[in-house]
Amino acid sequence: MKHLKVVFAIFTVGLIMGVSCKKSNTETDFTTCTEPTYEDEIKPLLETHCNDITCHGADQQPVLTYFAAVKASVDNGSFQKEVISERSMPEGPELTQEEYDLFNCWLSAGAPEKSN
Repeated sequence: MKHLKVVFAIFTVGLIMGVSCKKSNTETDFTTCTEPTYEDEIKPLLETHCNDITCHGADQQPVLTYFAAVKASVDNGSFQKEVISERSMPEGPELTQEEYDLFNCWLSAGAPEKSN
């Protein structure tokens, strides 16, 4: 019986820690996604957050000033990893949840360049 109480206590502490360590951001609700394109929604976000003289607008790799380079970053997984999963990019002010949602919706749609 005593052993059961110890197991229950460990489980309870683990559960509390797991809930308290959850990221503060919410997940993207993909049911509300529009069909964003690089030209219309993503390029302006990259220009605002990534393509200044000190970051990817200069010679820093990957270059994010044209679609083929951004798509290559999407295709090799680095865009998803750094922007969405790790949220290590962009440097500086964090993206809003709406901006993360837009990137997620775009990636979910296959990262299209233009509307059909």
